[in-house]
Amino acid sequence: MTWQLKMVELGSSLVTYSVLTLLTVMLANWFYKRRQKVLLIEQIPGPKALPILGNALEVNVEPRGQSYQSLPASYSFLS
Repeated sequence: MTWQLKMVELGSSLVTYSVLTLLTVMLANWFYKRRQKVLLIEQIPGPKALPILGNALEVNVEPRGQSYQSLPASYSFLS
């Protein structure tokens, strides 16, 4: 009867290691595919967004009158 217990213990440890190995392979595969997507997204041109703030730091915050007064200098057809 003791050899049957050893076989059951061996079988359960084999199943445990197989499941852990499968989960590890699946997790590594997920990280690899995610990294490929991140690399593709980083190739898109445009300003780099910051987490939470986004592109809020690039918004023009000078008063409206000053920014509108500088337009004719930039665009000659407006003056």
